[in-house]
Amino acid sequence: MTKVKTKVLVVLLVQSIAVVTLWFWTKDSGTDLKVGDSARELNYELWTRDTSRVLNLQDDDGTKTIREEVTERNEEGESHSWLRVSEYGQESSYVNHEGSQSEQHDSPSYVNDNQEVVVSVESEQNETYNQETLIMNSIQNGKSVPGNARELGADQEELYVARYLRQRRELIKTTCERLHPSCSLNSPLVSRNYYFHNYSTTVCTIAKAGSSTWRAHLRRINKGPPSHLPIFQDPLRDEFLARPRPDVIRDIQASAKIITVRHPLTRLVSCYRQKYKDGKKLPYHHTNLEKLYHKTHAGAYWSDKVHQFWVPALHNNGLIPHDLHLRLGLQQPFDPKTKYTTEVYEKLQKILQPRISFTQFLRHVIVTYRDNKPDAHWADYNSQCCPCYFDYAYVTKVETLTEDLQYVFRVLGLPSDPSVSMNQLRRNLDKPYSDFWYYRKVPVYLKRQIYEIFKLDLEMFGYQLPQNFLPDD
Repeated sequence: MTKVKTKVLVVLLVQSIAVVTLWFWTKDSGTDLKVGDSARELNYELWTRDTSRVLNLQDDDGTKTIREEVTERNEEGESHSWLRVSEYGQESSYVNHEGSQSEQHDSPSYVNDNQEVVVSVESEQNETYNQETLIMNSIQNGKSVPGNARELGADQEELYVARYLRQRRELIKTTCERLHPSCSLNSPLVSRNYYFHNYSTTVCTIAKAGSSTWRAHLRRINKGPPSHLPIFQDPLRDEFLARPRPDVIRDIQASAKIITVRHPLTRLVSCYRQKYKDGKKLPYHHTNLEKLYHKTHAGAYWSDKVHQFWVPALHNNGLIPHDLHLRLGLQQPFDPKTKYTTEVYEKLQKILQPRISFTQFLRHVIVTYRDNKPDAHWADYNSQCCPCYFDYAYVTKVETLTEDLQYVFRVLGLPSDPSVSMNQLRRNLDKPYSDFWYYRKVPVYLKRQIYEIFKLDLEMFGYQLPQNFLPDD
C-alpha cells in the first residue's frame, strides 16, 4: 500500500514539475506554440477531462485552426485549464462522415491558459474530433453541416463555407482538365440559365436539384413573372435571350455564375418520389382541383404528366398490353409518342391502374439515355449546365443549401431570404444517405449502368457511391 502511495506521489510530482515548467517556458518565450512542438498532453489516469469550450476558428496563412479551452480535474478536486493546439487534419481523432471514429493521429500540443494558441474540439461524450474535418467530410459527401458547428458563430461559418465553395470550384476545373467532357450550349442558354437582371448574376437551374427554390428567388428578385405563369415567361428574359448568341454568352460569362447540384443517386430518388408517387398507383384525375390549382400556380397538367412520365416508363418496361388500344376505344395501336386526350389517359388509368417500382424507374432512365433522350429531371449536370465551359464561381448543393445561399446572397447582395426552400424535405437533408435504401434490391447490372451514366457528375462534384453499392471486381 505504501509503494502505491509512493508511486502516486511521484507521478503527481512529475506532473506538477512538467506543468510548471511548461507554463514558465511558454510565458517567457512570448511566442505561440505550433502543432508539432514539444509540449504534449499529460495522459495520467489520475487526471480526467471535465469540460471543453470552443473559442473561435481562424485562418493563419491558409491553415485552418480551432481554439479550445480544456479543464482537467483530479480525484482530490484540483483542476487546471489548458488551451490545446491543432491544425486541420492533425487531430488525435475525428468523427468521419458516417459517424464512426477515424484512425489515431499525432497528439495535439498543449500550453497553459495564458498562451494564445489554436486547438481542437471535444464532444460531450469525450470523443475528440477536428471540427473542420467533420464539416468538410459532411459537406463534400452531401450531408448537412452538423448543428454544433454552427455554434462557432457567423464569422467562423462564413470562413469554412467560403473554403468549401472554393474547393468545389477547383474540383470542377481539375476534372474538366483531366477528362475534357463535351456539351451543347443550347440547353444551358435556352432552358437552364436564368439571369438576375439588376445584379449581374446568373444561375443554372437543374430539375430536382433546388430548381423550385431558385424559381422562387427569381420571381422575388426580378419581380416577376407572377406565380401562375411559368418562370420562362419573363419578358426581360425573352429580351435578354433575343440578342445575338455571342452577346448572350458574353454577358453570362461576365456575370457571377451559380449552379446547384445534389448527389445524383438521391436526385433520382427524389424524382421517383415525385413523378412516380413513390411506387403508388397513378392517381386519379381531379378536374376541379386541377383548375383551382392552376389559377394561382404554374405547372404541368395531369395529362401532361401521364404523357411525359408514366406512359414512356410503362412502355420501356413492357407494361403496355398489345390490345390496349381496343380497350381504350382507339382505331390504331397505342403509340407512346402520341399525345392523347385527357379522356384517353383517364381510361388508361382505370384499366391498368399502373404503378412503377424503383427498379423499373431506373430501367426507364437507362433506356432514355440509350436513346439519347433523357428527361430533364434526370439529365446529367454536364449536359444541363456545361460546367467546363461556364466557370461557376458558386457551386452550391442541395445538401447544404441554406448555409450556401446565406453566404452567396450576402456576397452578391441578392435581396431575398436565403432560407426560402421549396419542395425540400428538410427533415431528410441531414440524412441524405437514407435515400440509398431505395437501391438495396436493384440488380447489380442496373446499378452499374446507372453509375456509368452519372460517373462524371459524381467525380466533378465530389460525391461518393454509398458503401457496397457495387461489388468489388
